[in-house]
Amino acid sequence: MSGSLAEEIAAGIAPMWRRFTVDELDQMIAQGMLREGDPFELIDGTLILKDRRDPGMPEGRTMVHGPAHATTLRRIQHALAPWQPSPNWHLSIQLPVRVSDWQAPDPDAALLRGRVEDFDTRHPRPGDVIALFEVSGTSRRYDLTTKKQIYAEAEIPLYILVDLENRVIERFESPAAAEGRYLQRMTLHTDDVLKLDLPGVGPVEIPVRNLLPGESD
Repeated sequence: MSGSLAEEIAAGIAPMWRRFTVDELDQMIAQGMLREGDPFELIDGTLILKDRRDPGMPEGRTMVHGPAHATTLRRIQHALAPWQPSPNWHLSIQLPVRVSDWQAPDPDAALLRGRVEDFDTRHPRPGDVIALFEVSGTSRRYDLTTKKQIYAEAEIPLYILVDLENRVIERFESPAAAEGRYLQRMTLHTDDVLKLDLPGVGPVEIPVRNLLPGESD
């Protein structure tokens, strides 16, 4: 969507345009009109391309999966591997969470209650979520505004943003749904630990340095 069209829509003077529901998006994928796995997500009824570039990557390459972004996802998977498989929770990578009929964001990673097969016939809902992760390179501003507001309004209990440029993890808790914000924010540095409460396991601690590219414990 061009900047001018977006401005006209915001001002209420644009030509008629059509929003899509999550069910309609699923139908379009099932009919082959859209390819499942392409880097888009449904935000307020509009298809938005996911920006997976690393800091410093050029504009116009939103389809490119930056190496730092990709390896961070692998690091998240590796860090949680000691407690998998589990009948009580599992990790989902870059798959939708249905937060409303018009919103199906695609978090980079999601900790979900239950087994993989529990979602054979439906998308996860906010009540299924333990925590959502976004890996932020050039998408940092979007992840700290639009995505954070969506997750707070949906009462996602824990939102974790891995900031590749500043090499920190931002931890957001205590969503205030009516205000669209989180009441608690904590910045974790390389010498800190990320604490998670996994169903059936209890509290676990993951060194932040193990999640950041170029670092290791």
